[in-house]
Amino acid sequence: MTVSGVRLVFSGKASRQGLERPDIERRGLGTTPLRPPGRLARWSRPRDVALVVQSRTPSGQVLLSSKRMYLIGAIVVGLFALFWNAVVFLALRDTPLRSGLFGVIWLLLGLPFVVVGVGLLAVTVYLLLGALNPIVEIELPRESIRPGETLEIRWRLRGGAGRIATLGIWLEGNEIAVHAVGTDSDRESRLFHRATLVKRSALGPRPDGRAGLQVPAGAMHSFRSPHNEIAWAIDVHGHAPRWVDLRAVFPIRVEAEPA
Repeated sequence: MTVSGVRLVFSGKASRQGLERPDIERRGLGTTPLRPPGRLARWSRPRDVALVVQSRTPSGQVLLSSKRMYLIGAIVVGLFALFWNAVVFLALRDTPLRSGLFGVIWLLLGLPFVVVGVGLLAVTVYLLLGALNPIVEIELPRESIRPGETLEIRWRLRGGAGRIATLGIWLEGNEIAVHAVGTDSDRESRLFHRATLVKRSALGPRPDGRAGLQVPAGAMHSFRSPHNEIAWAIDVHGHAPRWVDLRAVFPIRVEAEPA
């Protein structure tokens, strides 16, 4: 859990830099050898996406909100950090250095567990800082979109938007494959489409706006089977100098084109 948290903290900026390549822009998957969705195939959000709240506005629009994403993570990791550090403390408190060589060896063996506990506390603080970032809200006319059509979406940031220097919103499509390796499984993901929806700086106190959401004609629709998955999502990334960057990923459903 600690390794995954640390990788998430330090991989966000690197992955964003990797996605800035212009050769990825506006690429469609088109026809693929993936089998069409059958009874077991179903759409689902990408597994690396945190919790997203979905509701309806009074006008009937679908509202996607990033509220509670960092807060829930901070609570879960914080509780586990308290449990972990309490166990480590109870195991090491009765082993003073005057116990001789055994006491020194015991403390050296316990040192890695102390480092893990400190790392868990650091991840908790990071997530708490992220919870103070603005809430990202995106309104869509409906829950799904078909390849080739364009939907107008509305986006806005609520609370604490002044610390966000630049904001980018992208439509991304990922092809995910799970390969069996002995008794384990190897999960691979490939970005096959990425289109810029919004790129802004100097956001102001209450930033909001509209953008056109379009899935390329002929692109593969959302689907999931035991070994293959096509996942579409709206990726929001805001750079906050000297603070935790804003990051929110909203899965969307792309339906199959009419036969």
